[in-house]
Amino acid sequence: MPEEHRPSFAGGVHLLSEVKLQVRPMDILYGIYPNFPMENLTNSIEYQSWGGSLSNTFFWLIQFGHKVNVVGTVGNDQVGQALVGSTNPTIYSLSVNPGNSGKFTYFTDSTTGELLAIFYNYYETIHINKNESIKPDTCLIGGFELQTIDNSETLIYPANRYIINLGGVRDGEKLTNLITHLVDKQIVVVGNATEIEKFQSCFDKKTIIITTKAAEGAEIKINNDVIASTKPYNDRPIVDVMGAGDAFLAKFLSDWFKSNFSEDREMLVNALQNAVNFATLVSTYPGARPNAIEKPTRNLQVFT
Repeated sequence: MPEEHRPSFAGGVHLLSEVKLQVRPMDILYGIYPNFPMENLTNSIEYQSWGGSLSNTFFWLIQFGHKVNVVGTVGNDQVGQALVGSTNPTIYSLSVNPGNSGKFTYFTDSTTGELLAIFYNYYETIHINKNESIKPDTCLIGGFELQTIDNSETLIYPANRYIINLGGVRDGEKLTNLITHLVDKQIVVVGNATEIEKFQSCFDKKTIIITTKAAEGAEIKINNDVIASTKPYNDRPIVDVMGAGDAFLAKFLSDWFKSNFSEDREMLVNALQNAVNFATLVSTYPGARPNAIEKPTRNLQVFT
């Protein structure tokens, strides 16, 4: 990116943005970031911005090698319409193939065919039969979709850990019931300070709380003890719109998952720094993205 748009680091996890981020993972295209550290990312990861934190977090987690299932609004929002119904193969360029059973959308590795993720269609979820050959390690649950869950035991596919996005949660009783049902699982709830305070009574003592503060950064709490936090630099938010916060959160969670939720302070600080660095790398600033880019193409594989 142009030199004038590059953020500088003087040290510390709080130095994410010297300029306001305008970020979408879809801006990572050939030629924009020739030195981008690909890690487990695919060679072509351009995708249409899906507009929701749940979708963006999901995208990054599968790129980091996690198998994920999502209780989301597929088929009823931009995600389902775009990935399942699009007839224009030039718009979407994922190295994972979306497939649609009519009840949920799933993503497989385009080379090996390995299942990477399931995106449950919330209003069809009740009709889904569990496939015991699918072993996701992480389940994302959207706040709006939580309202549609009437039987946690039958509607939530078993996973090792659950991430609950508090945005959109309206029913504290359903949230409490879900957390109670998942008492032997690792549960992470993500929300802003108001949401965390509103639903504090729903969490049990093992619930891991991630508070995102648009103007103040993000902090990690266990048992209400702030064990790690980020601070904004120069009054700039560390979690911003258009995907920066989602990339930050997904990178932090991925590293934390791989440490088996270690509470070691040094590990957490390193994970936060890695997340800050990653969010910065995937960020694009005004003028950094060419006006016209030839998009790679591929045909969607739709299974019915």
